[in-house]
Parts: sequence; structure tokens; C-alpha cells
Amino acid sequence: MKKGLVITAFMIIVFISSSVLFGNTLEERLSKFAGDNGKNYMKPFITAFGTNLNTGWFQTAKVTKPFRFGFTLSTALAFVPEEDMKFMASNPDTNLYIGNEVESATIFGNDGGYFDSKVTGIDALMLPKGIDLNIVPFVFPQVFVGLPGGFEIIGRYFPPVELSKDIGEISFWGLGLKYQVSKLIPLCPVAISLQGVYQQFKLEDIITANCTFFNAQLSKGLVVVPITLYGGIGIENTTVTAKYEYTGGINNTNEVKFDITVENEFRVILGMRYKLLILDICADYSFGKYSVARLGLGFSL
Repeated sequence: MKKGLVITAFMIIVFISSSVLFGNTLEERLSKFAGDNGKNYMKPFITAFGTNLNTGWFQTAKVTKPFRFGFTLSTALAFVPEEDMKFMASNPDTNLYIGNEVESATIFGNDGGYFDSKVTGIDALMLPKGIDLNIVPFVFPQVFVGLPGGFEIIGRYFPPVELSKDIGEISFWGLGLKYQVSKLIPLCPVAISLQGVYQQFKLEDIITANCTFFNAQLSKGLVVVPITLYGGIGIENTTVTAKYEYTGGINNTNEVKFDITVENEFRVILGMRYKLLILDICADYSFGKYSVARLGLGFSL
């Protein structure tokens, strides 16, 4: 019963988050872009979503004892900087439209630009609006299991589910491995760990995202109260393949396919975990190009 309620709540929150992000349909928005315009329109989304996916992978540098486990449900909010709300769109067909480029909204911006037509009977090319959103939400469940030798394995998974006809089918999974190096240091006053993570996210056949995240962690439990302070530094990489049909011009439909890579983004994480018996409550903040606030609730045995 409790498991069913958790899954239902998770699906509702993901549905709301995805509806906010994608509006009518992402494919309809992208169909108005050719060439690098679609890539530049989408890049802030890739950065924000990849940053959210790479959030919440630890709440202490200590590894779980062998064969013990825990579960966490987290909400992450990525903050989009002002400079990523717009981009300069290039003219996709100078034979049909006037001008070389125009300022237009990225997926997170507001008003789209347009190119006036130079051919009688051809309408101006109106570029899609953004969703006017500078905070990007995401929700994710994860489990972690302690292994012998100072290791811990962490997993995330959400099976392919059609959230709506407009949004389509969404799925993601991730796997991380952590090793507590401080176990090799006699009388070390803090816990120190290294972690590597790989994740994949899919939206229909439009978007496939692959994310990696490598980090070093440090934590220290307080003596008087059941609070653990933790922090870390990490480097992340997100690569996305997108494909869709461009429907601009005169009866013109072409498949557009491109890759977007957001490489070597650094982040610093600071957080706190409160433990009450088996209940874990954690909150942290990541400082980077896109900063992220995360709140997590779960248990560990």
C-alpha cells in the first residue's frame, strides 16, 4: 500500500513537471526549427535537465553497511540563468525570409522572434515561444545498498510510461558506485568517498540523454544532535541526441537530427541530513552554471 502511494505520488509530480516543461508538445515546438536553431533552443533544457539528473546522489560520504539498504525520494529545482532565456536564431531560408538572424526565446524564454517573408503568398516564419520558466523541477526515487569492502551501489529507475498523449512516453534509469576512501586512513576524523554515476533519460523517440557525474564527497556527523553535514565537488557531462521533422518553408518536411553536449560542468554541493530512527530528511544546494536546490525524504536500515 505504501509502495503504491509513493509510486503514484511520484508519477503525479513527474507529470506536473513534464507538463510545465513541454506545454502542448515538444515536437511541435522543435518542428519550427531547422539546423542549429533547434539545438540552441534546446541546449538550456539539456543543461537544466542534466543538472537535475546529476543531483541527489549522496547525503553522506559514509557508505551503507554491507547488505543494508535505503530509499530516498527527492525533489530538485534547477535555476536557469537569465542569459539562457534567449538566443540568436539564424534565417533557415534566405530565399524566402528577410534578414540573417533574430533574437528569439529558448525553451525557457518568453516571446519567440520571427522572419518576415520576401515572397508574396508566404507567411512570416514565426519562431516558437518559450515557456517563460526559470526554475526547472524534477522528482526522482533511488535505492542504495551497502556492499563489502567499503562500496555502495545506488540505483534509479522509472519504467517507460506514457504521461499523456501530448508529452508521450518518458523513462529513465541511473546507476552509481561509491567507495569510502577514508576507511584506508587510520583515525580519519571525517568520511571521504569517491563516486561515479551514469544515467540515461528518454522522451519518446525525440530525445535520448546520457549523463555522467564523478564526484568527491566529505561528511561529518555532529555529536549532540543526529545531524550530518556533507559536501562535495563534482564534474558532469550530458550528451543528448534529438531528432524531429522540420516543417518550415513551402511544403517542406525534413528530418532534423543533432547532438548536444554539455561538457565538464563543475559543481560544489553543500548539505545537511537529519536522521530520526530510520527516517532520513536531507537538503542540499549545488553551486554551478545552473544551481540546484534539493530536498529528500527516505529511510535507511
